[in-house]
Amino acid sequence: MSAAPPRGSSCAASAVLVRFSHTIFGLPFALAAVALAHRHACRTAARASTPAA
Repeated sequence: MSAAPPRGSSCAASAVLVRFSHTIFGLPFALAAVALAHRHACRTAARASTPAA
């Protein structure tokens, strides 16, 4: 059970509540999401720049 951050605290002060192990666990999922989003954006941009037949 973690304590709630004090009222009026900044994001940096709240970041202390995030465990390093949780950050490491979530990193592959975040990287996979970035890769998929980049691939989708590249396909969408290529499709938009192709002239319609």
